[in-house]
Amino acid sequence: MKRKLLVPVFGLLAVLIGIAIISPFSLHPVSFLNTTKEASYLGVVAIGQTIVMLTGGIDMSLYEIVSLTNVFVANFMKPSAPSIIIMTMLSILLAAAIGFVNGTMIAKTSIPSIIMTIAMGFAVKGTYLVLTKGAPRGDIPDIVRFIGRGKFFNLVPVALFVWLALAFLTLLILVRAPAGRAIYYTGSNPIAARFSGIRTDRVIIMAYMTSSMTAAVTGLLVSGYLGMGTLNAGEGYLLAPIAATVIGGTTFSGGIGGIGGTIIGTLIMRYLDNLLTLLRAKYAGKLIVQGLIIGGIATVHSRQKGGK
Repeated sequence: MKRKLLVPVFGLLAVLIGIAIISPFSLHPVSFLNTTKEASYLGVVAIGQTIVMLTGGIDMSLYEIVSLTNVFVANFMKPSAPSIIIMTMLSILLAAAIGFVNGTMIAKTSIPSIIMTIAMGFAVKGTYLVLTKGAPRGDIPDIVRFIGRGKFFNLVPVALFVWLALAFLTLLILVRAPAGRAIYYTGSNPIAARFSGIRTDRVIIMAYMTSSMTAAVTGLLVSGYLGMGTLNAGEGYLLAPIAATVIGGTTFSGGIGGIGGTIIGTLIMRYLDNLLTLLRAKYAGKLIVQGLIIGGIATVHSRQKGGK
């Protein structure tokens, strides 16, 4: 596992060297912490994508759940403590329900995960368009803004703490808990996993519920960062979580990868975005780069699998 992390580590170093050459100030400690704060939003949702991909699936609905959460919070969350707590819980429960539907349909039928989650993404988008009538409104309470863009001791981003705490918890589950082993077994060989007594359908359902809930958490963080409701809150979270996951070594076929690699992959994606910005690349160009990265790594993984 440690050897597999060498490639993404060297990739991160290469991107950092490129940034240092073009704009050394971008690696100043203050700029570094600001960049890791921005990476945190992607990092949280990439955790969920990693869990799904470890089971051999993929979730294409996450970016719309980010937008739905933002719209939901902006419209219904009030500044009072009870409202903040209730609306936060409802946001995550709503996302979990979406993940439950995704997981159930994928586990119980022959619908491919990519088709099911794309369809769900359309349904989610339609829901928040109806909810907002195409014009989101509302404000984000100060405490949510603090979580999204505030800093502990005016130094460490709160969002970074949220990301690393969730990553550490997920890492413990994947490495130490029976549920983690079940995820890997389900992705590696679902038939053998079922014969060994693992309820692979439950594993898949829980994986998609988890991924949807991480998207909701990212939606809350992004809401705090933006400070308002917008229809485009999830923009940038369609391909980026997949790219961060595969860069970190998680394969599309399932059963191989982990959270450590995804953390590095997330940092690569964030700093690569910075590098492309320094090179004056437009948003379309960044999407092209993300697509090329995903396609290239998928090709390498498929060739490695075919050569075994």
